[in-house]
Amino acid sequence: MIGIKSSKIMNLTIINNNNGIQEHAVIPFAKGQYLLKILNTTKEHRVRTGCPGNGSCGLCLVRIIEGKPSPPNQNEQLQLSEQQLASGVRLACQVICETDLSVEIINRIPQSVWRPIPEALYRRASVLPYPLRKRHFSSKEKPTRTCGVSIDLGTTSISLSIFDLTTGQLMTTRHGINPQIKSGLDILTRVNTAAESPDKGTGLQQDLITAIRNALLDISVGDGINPGQVSCLVLVGNTAMLTLLSGNNFHHLLHPEYWAKPVELQLPDTQEWAAQWGINLHCDIRVIPPLAGFIGSDLTAGILATGLLEEPGSLLIDFGTNSEIALWDGKKLWITSAAGGPAFEGSGVSCGMPAEKGAIYHLSLKDNRHSVIGDTRIAGICGSGLVDLLAELVDLDLLDSVGRFNSSTSNQFFHLSDTLSLNKKDVDLLQRAKAAIASGIQILLLQAQITPKDLKQVFIGGAFGYHLNIENAMKIGLLPLIDPEIYHFCGNSALSGCEKILLQAGTQRQLTRIKEKFSIVNLAEYQDFEAFFIENLFIKPMA
Repeated sequence: MIGIKSSKIMNLTIINNNNGIQEHAVIPFAKGQYLLKILNTTKEHRVRTGCPGNGSCGLCLVRIIEGKPSPPNQNEQLQLSEQQLASGVRLACQVICETDLSVEIINRIPQSVWRPIPEALYRRASVLPYPLRKRHFSSKEKPTRTCGVSIDLGTTSISLSIFDLTTGQLMTTRHGINPQIKSGLDILTRVNTAAESPDKGTGLQQDLITAIRNALLDISVGDGINPGQVSCLVLVGNTAMLTLLSGNNFHHLLHPEYWAKPVELQLPDTQEWAAQWGINLHCDIRVIPPLAGFIGSDLTAGILATGLLEEPGSLLIDFGTNSEIALWDGKKLWITSAAGGPAFEGSGVSCGMPAEKGAIYHLSLKDNRHSVIGDTRIAGICGSGLVDLLAELVDLDLLDSVGRFNSSTSNQFFHLSDTLSLNKKDVDLLQRAKAAIASGIQILLLQAQITPKDLKQVFIGGAFGYHLNIENAMKIGLLPLIDPEIYHFCGNSALSGCEKILLQAGTQRQLTRIKEKFSIVNLAEYQDFEAFFIENLFIKPMA
């Protein structure tokens, strides 16, 4: 009889320090597996990652407390400092588990995928002074209460809000990570993946459909709201997310000749979406189309929410993986998109994380102080904290304007703690992100023949802006050097504008006006973009 050789079962012990109380969890595993794979078999102990597990993102940080895993490889030596490695910090995707191990997860994914949008970050559209849009069920039996859903489909996250359509009152909100992130942090990586085969395109489409279904299910369970009462749903998003959701024409975004042209969504039968989402089958599902190229309907909604066209000299910067910028000069609406990447959302940076519990959102190296969301143990640093860090490092001559650490900085790393550090690759990523956005702002101002001093109001959209120190953002050259008082944080302006479309009568006229007035500037084809970009790579105030 031929026996089957069994793999020896080992134990992985997860040590979690929760408010000073040490908690343990044990996960059995077969010898020879990667630590990341073992952790991903659980819901409670997953670790952040932004790459296919090849060590290129540097996000899946853990600390080995006890045991003998595989030694650090070349990828880890590139991503981690000597101090981190000496303290047991490793990349989970590179650790091969050969013995029993005890580990601490440094960069943990929150257990709950969907959570209410924090009140401080949520700027709801002011709808009650306006007449509510009339809604009618086409089904034979009208539910006792009809609800409407607004959805902002972002590259990194998905946000939605649900309203009682009779009163216009907000019922609840949800916010969660876009599950497509496992296929790449940026939109072009995902579009390239979708274009490789029909199966991959369908998979990315289903990721979005399933995410929306799960968010609505979470609302049903957590708030007792029946999805079957949803009679209207409005969805906005960037062009890549909208085309991937529709399953059509996403490949156009891979070709520059389409970057300034309208993109046809070619929506499928939305009743199939309604069935998968568990909402009323006769629900009026409305997907607001993108304006052109990479300019999605999230920017359209943001323009609507901020009333940008009401005041000449108004600028909107909607920070995100694909940052979109709009400038109204009184006659023409100049718009562009800047592929800054997810750096200012805390992704792709080795010590970065979203603006959530455990993230450093403000810091001062001079005063040796920092502020952490949730006033808890430090887990990473979010976008606003990274802006502070760059400004402080330059002020203290620890980093020059080119982005080079000085000779006193250990091995081209700056250590925030024994587990978190900023490396040269992180600085490069942040420089490129801020250079792309700053160049977009300057080019729009030039096209409109407006100087920064002529700006009357500047709206900052996205969660990144809430904790942002405007002075430091101007100091590193991310924002124009003007009176800080004209800057206004408007939260998720895309979701707020989407809510207006859902609730208010007359928004179609405003959407039509936006379409009539806009002029797109394709940065990829702008003759002097490279010169602007190179100049803005320097960590200094914007010229």
